[in-house]
Amino acid sequence: MVESIKKKCPTAQLAEAQREDEFREHLLQQQRRQQLRQQRQQQKTGQEDSSAVHPKFLDKIDRLVGGRQTGKQAAKSIVVDNDRTFGFVRSELKKDKRTIEQTLADIRAKKMKREHDSAIATSGNPALTSGSHTQTSGNLAQTSGNPAQTSGRNALTSGNLAQTSGKTAQTSGSHAQTSGSHAHTSGNHAQISGNLARTSGSPASMSHNAIRTGSNSLNEAHVLSSCRKDSSNHQ
Repeated sequence: MVESIKKKCPTAQLAEAQREDEFREHLLQQQRRQQLRQQRQQQKTGQEDSSAVHPKFLDKIDRLVGGRQTGKQAAKSIVVDNDRTFGFVRSELKKDKRTIEQTLADIRAKKMKREHDSAIATSGNPALTSGSHTQTSGNLAQTSGNPAQTSGRNALTSGNLAQTSGKTAQTSGSHAQTSGSHAHTSGNHAQISGNLARTSGSPASMSHNAIRTGSNSLNEAHVLSSCRKDSSNHQ
């Protein structure tokens, strides 16, 4: 087209023709891009449709379960059963906004009320209380009979103690005999020690006799010396 315009038209027409050609090329590129985008979107939507559950499957599930309403009711019943068996907190109790102190105070108040009601019920029936007293008296009578049995057991134990005391007396006699034998042996040891003392005293007497003989010999020597002096004086 541009070549035909070059042959027939001047330069101004030629420039316009070039611009038109460029614009057409630009439009063609935009159209191609739009087509590519549309194809990609169709591919994505096709994948999503394949992943989505087909309505026939939903019908089959409804037939097996018995309808959507029945399925919902079954789910609710399962939740309630789990709450009862496993001790889960229900939604109704979750609405309670009391603190722990308040709940404990309420529990104590209920407990005190029950005790008060039970006390009033027991005080209003004196016949029941009298019957309980008679039962306690019977129990006391049974317990009073038990001390007699215990006294008999104590008597048996005292007899056993008497037998054991006799045995201890026999053993004490045997100990006395053994102590007498020990005393006899100790007397023998005393005699032996006395004999040893006598024998040990004899060396002392011997030494005393030796001292006496020594003193006598000294006296004799003194007498002899005095006699010699007298004889020398006479001469």
